[in-house]
Amino acid sequence: MSKVILYIATSLDGFIADAQDGLDWLHPFEDVDYGYAEFEAGIGAIVAGRRTYEIVAQMDCPWPYPVPMLVLSHQLAHQLPTPPEGAQLIFLAGDVQEAIDQARQITTKDIWINGGAKIAQEFLRQGLVDEIILSIIPVILGGGISLFGSLGRSINLILKNSQTFEKGLLQLTYNVEK
Repeated sequence: MSKVILYIATSLDGFIADAQDGLDWLHPFEDVDYGYAEFEAGIGAIVAGRRTYEIVAQMDCPWPYPVPMLVLSHQLAHQLPTPPEGAQLIFLAGDVQEAIDQARQITTKDIWINGGAKIAQEFLRQGLVDEIILSIIPVILGGGISLFGSLGRSINLILKNSQTFEKGLLQLTYNVEK
């Protein structure tokens, strides 16, 4: 069965965006090869929240994902930015379990939880994440959007791999204990 993987970058102090909701602090690390192509080759579907979709849809580049993206949003699809050319999108107003069920109908490959923080937290809270691949960027933001926030419960992890990369990036891969 496919795995549900939370694959995400965070600052050393646990934030995925700065206090102004910005991602500019990630730019100095974009040229580092930290295994993304290998990861992406194993992915058959992506689940993201509305804000993550909007950020990606408004970037000045071609659509970056070759697989379907399931976008969780309570807004109607016609209220969101126009889908970029090449984007395979499915808009869902349902819950995270419904997103996983639909993704598994689309693919037998792994499912990537792409963000944002609220989506990641809900998947973790409901015990739906099998693996976490966390790229820790050597930056202390001092505030912003917290990746884990208050989950309301503890989640035990088993370290599967750790790897260091250029510019001090550290990538940790954990299995989520069920």
